[in-house]
Amino acid sequence: MKKLILTLVVILFSTNTLFAKQIKWTKIVTTEDRTTEFYLDKKSIRKVGEFHYFWMMSDYLILEEGDNPDTKSSITFNIINCKTNELKRVTMTTFTLNNVKGKISSDFIVPDLGMDLFQWRFYSEETAFGMVFKEVCKVN
Repeated sequence: MKKLILTLVVILFSTNTLFAKQIKWTKIVTTEDRTTEFYLDKKSIRKVGEFHYFWMMSDYLILEEGDNPDTKSSITFNIINCKTNELKRVTMTTFTLNNVKGKISSDFIVPDLGMDLFQWRFYSEETAFGMVFKEVCKVN
C-alpha cells in the first residue's frame, strides 16, 4: 500500500513541475567550494515508517568541466534513511536557469532510467548533504 501511495505522489508531482516555482524554498547550505546551493521545501517533508520523503532544489552556481551547460538548477524528490545517512533520488527535473526558472532541460523518474541508478547513496555528516540530512531528519 505504501508503494502505491508513493508511486501516485511521484506521478502527480513529476507531471506538474509548475508547482516547483510556487514553493517557498528554504536555503539549507552552500557547498564548501561555492558551486552549489541546496534548498528544501520544508512543508513537503514527510516521515513514513523509517524513511523521510521530501522535495529539494539545487542551484548550480558554478558549472564544472563536463557539466551540462543547459542545466543551472534542479528539483528532486528524495527518500532519506536517517539512521544510515543514505539517500535515493526518485525524480529529477532540470532547468536552464537558476532558481528553477527557464525551460525544462530534462525530466525523469530515476528508476525508469535504470535500477542501477536507484541505489542508496551514503553521505557523510560533514558534507553539504549531511546538512540537508540534519534538517530533514528533524521531522518526526
